[in-house]
Amino acid sequence: MRTDSQKIVPLKTALSGGKNHRERLPVPLVDLRDRSSRQLRHLLQALFDKADDALFQMADRAGCNTEQNACFEAMRDLRTKRRGIERSFLQKVFDSFSNLYRLEDEAAPSPISESTQLASLTHKERQQEQIDIDAMIERFMQRTPLNLQHLDMRLNILLGKAQNRTGNPIGPRWLIQHFLNTCQEQGIDPAIKPTILKLFERHVLTNIDELYGEANKLLSSNGLLPELQALQSQRRPAHPEDKTSLDQAFYIRNRSATENTEDVFEKLQTLLVLSRSDRLLATQPDHRPIPPGDLLQLLTRQQQHRIFRRISLQERVERLIRRLGKKIGNAWQLGRNERDTVILCSLLFESMEADRNLSEFGRHLLARLQIPLLKATLLDRTLFNRANHPTRRLINEIASATLGMNDLKTAQRDAVYQKIDQALAKLADNFTNDLSIFTELLTDLQAFSTEERRRSSLLEQRMRDTEEGRAKAEIARQEVERILNERLFGKILPEVVVQLLQEVWSKVLLLAFLKYGSQSIQWQDALRTMDDLLWSIAPNKSPEARQQLLELAPQLLKDLREGLASIAFDAFATTDFFAQLEQLQLHALQQTLQLLDSEEAAIEPFPLFEVTERIFLPMPGDTCNQKQEIELPNSHAAILEIDNLHPGVWVEFIGDQEHRLRCKLAAIIKPAAKYIFVNRNGIKVLEKTRTGLALDFHHKAVRQLDDSPLFDRAVKSLKQRFENTLEHN
Repeated sequence: MRTDSQKIVPLKTALSGGKNHRERLPVPLVDLRDRSSRQLRHLLQALFDKADDALFQMADRAGCNTEQNACFEAMRDLRTKRRGIERSFLQKVFDSFSNLYRLEDEAAPSPISESTQLASLTHKERQQEQIDIDAMIERFMQRTPLNLQHLDMRLNILLGKAQNRTGNPIGPRWLIQHFLNTCQEQGIDPAIKPTILKLFERHVLTNIDELYGEANKLLSSNGLLPELQALQSQRRPAHPEDKTSLDQAFYIRNRSATENTEDVFEKLQTLLVLSRSDRLLATQPDHRPIPPGDLLQLLTRQQQHRIFRRISLQERVERLIRRLGKKIGNAWQLGRNERDTVILCSLLFESMEADRNLSEFGRHLLARLQIPLLKATLLDRTLFNRANHPTRRLINEIASATLGMNDLKTAQRDAVYQKIDQALAKLADNFTNDLSIFTELLTDLQAFSTEERRRSSLLEQRMRDTEEGRAKAEIARQEVERILNERLFGKILPEVVVQLLQEVWSKVLLLAFLKYGSQSIQWQDALRTMDDLLWSIAPNKSPEARQQLLELAPQLLKDLREGLASIAFDAFATTDFFAQLEQLQLHALQQTLQLLDSEEAAIEPFPLFEVTERIFLPMPGDTCNQKQEIELPNSHAAILEIDNLHPGVWVEFIGDQEHRLRCKLAAIIKPAAKYIFVNRNGIKVLEKTRTGLALDFHHKAVRQLDDSPLFDRAVKSLKQRFENTLEHN
């Protein structure tokens, strides 16, 4: 028989539902938990199947027997603890789902706090562990963030206020931390933890997006934001009946925009209010806020008009709101967040417009992105936080592709300009509320730009090879000039020999120097042949020298013939020269005999020539009257500035307002101290000496262009503008 006391239930137990209050999950969450557990088990099994191979490779690369044995021991340890790790990991996933519904007086755990409870980890180890986790999550978000974002939105709607900041139970941060904690609890060797963590990223996180896709389908089939699936799968014009879903999606995206990232947009919004620069678009007490869905549709219609006039984004939106209000008879205005978004986007474009590094091509094209960027920010303001956001990257790609464009008048014939123009036209015609169109256009434009850069780099490489060849030829010319002046300057010699050495044999020397180098046998042979020629035509006073000349003559003629043939010298001219050389050598022998018999000098049969001017060998492209440049010391500020330049930087040469040349430094030819500039097609457009370029920088006739991401520069400029306003006020 039951007593009354047995019917009494403690009030706390009744309110909390007993110990099982965490398990009262909605049916969609129960299904999600079970499906997730099954898929995660399969992914973990793939991880452990590959762990043996990874540890075996570590053992094979080990530097000593101790390290190798440690790897084998860890391999055996991991095999025995595999089942325990799987069970513990999946149990933690179950607990994460249960912890989604907690009473307000209970403290919800977080990945960070759970990690710090492991006393065996030092502060430095915990810090390094957190850095590794953040890096893995960042890599995951760069690959496939969309399914995870949609899953977060649906969970937020499903949980409502019951979610006590525990986050997505199968989000990447939770899964990584569950795995690390499980390995710690199971006593896995810390030495192999980095390897196991890499395997977790490779076999679990890389394939987890499929799980998120299935989770989205499950929750969508239960009526949770089914419109997100439509947004993801196809691009269609917005209709009036879609207004409610657009409003809801807009609200959810921006509510969860900054859960895990620094909110740059919110900081800018705060600075905007503090700087009192939001007086435009002021609110009116008797006006109602326009619904976000209506605003997006209004902007879409305006975007499709393709207005190319440079008009302030604020002014455009003001006109749209006034025109719409008159048309439907409602007094509408922008809500606070929408108003701030319009102002910030407008100011952002003003910063881009004022950027001196942006070309006129870039300004002309980016002006057409005002409405699309505003819509993208209204839909997802995380683009201010994420450097890899497709909308942001598309803006940067357009700015980068147009950085080296010079003449706006030739735009219609420019392939890159036409490609960007087509992309922006497609964006204006098709962008309603699906941000994936930015990814599509970005991928297409990047592929086109990559191919253009490949062609340009091939031309640049050919140009560099040509210029380096010219520099080597210049060094060879200077060396041959030095050799000829050492042997001929100030001497009195037969004119035919001087002419041959200066105009013909100099080419033999140049060829030997360029082809074989100054330390080669061929170079030494060419010098020896020239020296033997000069010695053979000089008067010799001893009988030994006469005998030596008779022995030398055949080999000298052979060496001269081979040298002249190497430069394809005219055969008839060669024969004529050898005939004259024979007469010169015979005359030298006669002089020797006469000097032995008599002190009387013989009459020269050939005209003599005194080399009174230093020999100069002209090269192709040389000008007779080269302007002597002013020499600057190496400590000069302009010299130091150009010494910091490196190939690949863009510069702008400033003639006047109408004549400016943008080009890229393609090569620095150090032996010749030359700087070679090309246009964006890889064609050489300018050549400067080191001193000449330094003087241009000194006189402000050239400036270096900043090719860093335009969006980042604009945000930085906007922050600085607000801060300066606050400081002034």
